[in-house]
Amino acid sequence: DVMMIVMMMMMMMMMMMMMMMMMMMMMMMMMMMTNIKKIKMIFSVYFSLSLLLLGYIFPLFSLN
Repeated sequence: DVMMIVMMMMMMMMMMMMMMMMMMMMMMMMMMMTNIKKIKMIFSVYFSLSLLLLGYIFPLFSLN
């Protein structure tokens, strides 16, 4: 069971890293277009996604 939890943690970390990379790419694109409204929208979406991920991760911690 512990191994499964560790694997899940690793997967979550990988997902977070991928999302961060995607966000960096999006930010670069937005910087080139200089559209502030889109940047704000993307930030709000990213915030909600990160909160959801945290909601998934913390129960796994408590299981340990």
